[in-house]
Amino acid sequence: MPQIYQTKLWRLQIPDTWKVQGSGEHAMFFRPDGIGMFQVHGSDTVGRTDLLAYARDHSPSGTKFTEASCGQLRGFAGVRTDGSTLWRTWWLLCRGQLVYAAYECATKNRQEESDEIDQIVQSFDESDTKAA
Repeated sequence: MPQIYQTKLWRLQIPDTWKVQGSGEHAMFFRPDGIGMFQVHGSDTVGRTDLLAYARDHSPSGTKFTEASCGQLRGFAGVRTDGSTLWRTWWLLCRGQLVYAAYECATKNRQEESDEIDQIVQSFDESDTKAA
């Protein structure tokens, strides 16, 4: 049964085999026997500016962006390889604030946790205003 991780701004579901480090708007999720790390940060830094321009300004060159629908949140997804490391990133808006998520793993292991990461990302939603 998936676990719900919820902050004052956003929430998502993670598989019950995954662990959480951190708290509040800044958390890291990982499978203890896994090969990658998924982190999420909430921030009010974007506000009303252009999200794609902001993502491009704050990403390394070579990141390729596409529009993304991640659960109930909308924004942009990026992907790049840096040497032997694969980075998948998401720049999403939630209640007018930025939710940044990133998954990192060795390029050779890019498919190992891909389905789980896709499920986690598709579970993004605004938090329940009565919780967190």
